[in-house]
Amino acid sequence: MKYADHVGVGIIIRFGGCLDGTETVAIILNRKLGLAVGQMVLIMNLVIYSVAGILFGPDRAMYSLLTYFITSKVLDVVENGVNQAKAATIITNDAKEISDKIYQNLGRTVTIMEGEGLVSGKKVVLYCVMTRFEIRELTNIINSVDTSAFVSITDVSEIIGNHIKKTSKK
Repeated sequence: MKYADHVGVGIIIRFGGCLDGTETVAIILNRKLGLAVGQMVLIMNLVIYSVAGILFGPDRAMYSLLTYFITSKVLDVVENGVNQAKAATIITNDAKEISDKIYQNLGRTVTIMEGEGLVSGKKVVLYCVMTRFEIRELTNIINSVDTSAFVSITDVSEIIGNHIKKTSKK
């Protein structure tokens, strides 16, 4: 499959279609279990090609697995979109300055919560949702203010409600 073929398959799946049996099963599992279609296709093909590797030789199976690994990643990008959301949880003592800079530089609002560490005591916890392309700038902001901040970045599968982003950066 060429790269354009992978994108085409992703577009078909994104709008509710499918091309073969593994994709049909993957879409059903996605709806029932919430697993990514591309990951399910990869897992199913891993099983199929493992059996093929035993029967026909490992070199043929490895080339096919590589192709389907690439396909699964492209499917996930097309299905979820390039701007897949990320959530940053930041534990810091400099919450006001970091949240102000996030808003000024990224145009993202921040939720501020109180927290308490078992060892470190009272802390402030910031929560912010952004695109994966904004993570580098977030890291720069945090490092410029608080090098001892604890940061956790996670994938966001769905956003419900108002996701506020300032439209013009200052």
